[in-house]
Amino acid sequence: MKNCGYKVEYKTINENEWTKISHTFTIPAGTKSILVMLRTNVKDKNLVRFDAVRFEEGTVTKALKSDATQKPSLTYDLSINKNAGSMGLWFYSKVTGKSRYLITNEGNSSQLFALAAGSNNKLSMHVKNTSGTWVKIFESTEVVNANQWNHVVMTWETKSGTLYCNLYLNNKLLNTSGSIVCSNFGDFTGAKTTIGSQTSGQYPVNGLIENFVYSPKVLSASDISKLYSSGRGTSKNIVYDSIGRITKTILNVGSFKYITEYTYHSGTNGSTTALIKDIKNNGSTISYTYDANGNIETISEGGVRKVKYYYNELNELIREDNKYIGKTIVYKYDAGGNILSKIEYSYTEAATPTNSTRTYSYSYGDANWKDKLTAYDGKAITYDAIGNPLTYNGYKYTWQNGRQLAGISGNGLTISYKYNDSGIRTEKTVNGVTTKYTIVDGKVTFETNGTDKIYYTYDASGNLVSMNLNGVEYYYVRNAQGDIIQLLNQSGAVIASYTYDSWGKLISIKDGSGNDVTNNSSHTGYKNPYRYRGYRYDSETGFYSLQSRYYDPEIGRFINADDPEILFEEQDSLLQYNLFAYCWNNPVNMDDQTGESPANIIGGIVGGATGAALGLLLAKQLGLTGWKKWALVSAATVGGAALGAFIGPYVAKLTKAAGSATKTAVKTTSNVGKSLCFVAGTLVETQDGHIPIENVKAGDYVYAENPETGEKWIYVNIVDTKTQIFMQFFLKHLQTVEESYNRYCYESFFCCTRILYIQI
Repeated sequence: MKNCGYKVEYKTINENEWTKISHTFTIPAGTKSILVMLRTNVKDKNLVRFDAVRFEEGTVTKALKSDATQKPSLTYDLSINKNAGSMGLWFYSKVTGKSRYLITNEGNSSQLFALAAGSNNKLSMHVKNTSGTWVKIFESTEVVNANQWNHVVMTWETKSGTLYCNLYLNNKLLNTSGSIVCSNFGDFTGAKTTIGSQTSGQYPVNGLIENFVYSPKVLSASDISKLYSSGRGTSKNIVYDSIGRITKTILNVGSFKYITEYTYHSGTNGSTTALIKDIKNNGSTISYTYDANGNIETISEGGVRKVKYYYNELNELIREDNKYIGKTIVYKYDAGGNILSKIEYSYTEAATPTNSTRTYSYSYGDANWKDKLTAYDGKAITYDAIGNPLTYNGYKYTWQNGRQLAGISGNGLTISYKYNDSGIRTEKTVNGVTTKYTIVDGKVTFETNGTDKIYYTYDASGNLVSMNLNGVEYYYVRNAQGDIIQLLNQSGAVIASYTYDSWGKLISIKDGSGNDVTNNSSHTGYKNPYRYRGYRYDSETGFYSLQSRYYDPEIGRFINADDPEILFEEQDSLLQYNLFAYCWNNPVNMDDQTGESPANIIGGIVGGATGAALGLLLAKQLGLTGWKKWALVSAATVGGAALGAFIGPYVAKLTKAAGSATKTAVKTTSNVGKSLCFVAGTLVETQDGHIPIENVKAGDYVYAENPETGEKWIYVNIVDTKTQIFMQFFLKHLQTVEESYNRYCYESFFCCTRILYIQI
């Protein structure tokens, strides 16, 4: 394997002991960055740990030892609250009797604060005062448990130049006689937080670190107790095959493991596809078949067919035989993508259903706007001039800033909404009860209504992993379409199951014993707001909040019109001209996380690592943040038409920023289900200029950028990894606290043969 001209060393890593791996090499002229990677045949990546990474320029004058000067790279730029906050982590130190830095706050090339475990195995706190003197302000009488996991949390607050701290070890307050105090202290303005010490590099942890926690406020003793009780949290392992498809995910929750396995349909002439054949969730199998256009045709569970779908030439859903809801439903449309009727029958597999049980009619009475639904099932709908509904079914709607829903009233409900500058909802008040949302990068990381507190965990691609309701963790189970179909507790038991119709209308919530809890507002399954496609569900209205708009699954349309500017962009479907249609009337195979960019969800499960990386890079180039950033990540993860559809409104900006070849580079293939990797002709920037991706070979260099930090590599080596996976230095789990930062289950990322590798 060609590897930048460097020698590849093979080392045997001894079990249960630290193994030093070192290599001396000459850096080629012009090198801008060094990417260190380790490849291993260990299947369980949690069994391989990293610590004490060091680079030395010039002659090595001292052999590397466990207590030698080193600089770990685990640094967080958290924009730390200079006046108050909390930090903590779990650590396991295999070496005792030697000093170890656990957490340091550093700024301007010097340490401002350090939490250390000393050579006497006692915790100590050190600060640099305004005179520049490094002072030990506290040392515990308690010792760190040897060869065990320990939980440490420190809180701080500054008042009039004095620092006040509290220190907890394994849920026990160490400074029992009062706050730890340092006078003549400034603040943490501009400080970065490091596991170990980035500045001095001395006294490495020499052990394992998990669940780093940061909060911009002083956590209470009860908050810290909840963190301790929740344990070291969750890790998520993902296994890929040689072409980058996910074959297995493993959710590790203490002693419990939840395993999801994927198999795929074969293509023609020995080719492969990204079409999921089976998903096995801890032994329970859901199977899928597809039509010639890659649409889901049947869904089966345990070998028993549950649903069969039919589509027209525009891939609109025209019929479903659905055992989940006990119905056969037939849909009719006009040429512009407007639903004309929805006809329900008792479940049948007959070619022509008879004896309908219910018909829902749709009326479009505005001759000047033929897509505007003016009545549903006989109930009139009125609108303002730009397509926002004003009255319907006993409700009145108010709007602000053009197309932003401000409130709903009627039928005993008074609802108001507040949004941030990016259009993300930050508050919802229902009959006087206000739910507030903490938003980080377009994601809800915490919410509270004054009674319940919910924290959310996301993986590195921005997908929900779990929610923590009032101190208890619950885990999401999905199907191939991204619907949340179950909630599990920490023992792996099902505590809620969800059933939807094909358009996402909630049919039922059942508890673990099969009892209906659909309307039980005290049940955890009801309190979980994320449902069909992982959208946020508003129980009081039955709407899904899709960032820019609200979607009504009862009707199967958005409640208001899309931005008319989309009409002037390149269209991938005739149905894109309909400003109210949901997912081009194909709710089985598509989703729309933002309310303005439908994407084919089928096959998206396999694109997690490479797609997410590409999406983050493109979002950086486009200057997208918040929900628009994550929409692009989602589209890139699916690939193909999904990415093309999302990029449409931004093509001009892309072309201006990156050259006329960019549009070609981001458009991949029209049939998402048939291909995951970028197709022939996709241009990438290499040391030889822009070349088709099929001509990129192992050993080439490709421009890359870390979208989250802004770090840039002029050229990053492309390496052939047909059979092996690269693993990076990472923490298994970064946890959020109320009103703080995202919680991530970090995953290792793969690099397929001839696929652009972007470090994120």
